[in-house]
Amino acid sequence: MKYAIPCLLFGEVEKYQHSLVNEIAERFDLFKTKKQNVATQFTLKDAFEAESMQEVGILTESFCNFHRKTPVRVGGFGNFPPDVVFVDVHLSEEARTTFLEYIAELRRIGWIEWDPYDGENRHFHATLAEECGQRFNEVWKFVSGKEKKCFNCWFDNITFLEQVGTENNISIWKMNTQNSGLFTLL
Repeated sequence: MKYAIPCLLFGEVEKYQHSLVNEIAERFDLFKTKKQNVATQFTLKDAFEAESMQEVGILTESFCNFHRKTPVRVGGFGNFPPDVVFVDVHLSEEARTTFLEYIAELRRIGWIEWDPYDGENRHFHATLAEECGQRFNEVWKFVSGKEKKCFNCWFDNITFLEQVGTENNISIWKMNTQNSGLFTLL
C-alpha cells in the first residue's frame, strides 16, 4: 500500500483552498487536484510504500503525546513551474522545530523511503492545481488576483492518508483508519 502523512487544515483556509481548486479546475480544465479530493493540508512526509502503518502509528501516537500544537500561517501563492500552483504554508519557528523532530523520529524507521524534496527539504504548501503544463502562466496570472489575507492555523494533527486506488491515472486518497488515521498534538 502507499501512504502519505500530512497535517490537515480546517476552517476558513479549507473553504478558500477548495474554492480555488474548483475555480481553477472549471476555468482551465485542470481537474487532477479536484478529482483527488484530498482535504486541505500540507505534507509532512511524501508518499511511500508500506505493508502496514502499525510501526509508524505507534511512533506517531507517542510523538503527539509529548508535543503541543504550534502555529502556522497560510497565505500567498507559490509554484513549481511548469506544473504546480499552490498556497504557501509558513511554519512558525516552533512548528518547524516540531516538524524536524517528527522527521527525525520517522528516519529511525529504516524501511521508509525518502526523496530529495522530502523531510528537511520540504516546501510547505496546499496545492491548488497540478499538471498545468502549457496553462501554467494563465493559472498563475489568475490566482495572482485571488490572494486573501493570511490565515492563522495550527500544526495540530498528523494524519495518515492511504492511496485506495487510481481513476484515469489520478491517485485517490482516503484517511487511513488502521491506526485511527488522525493523531492530535496536545
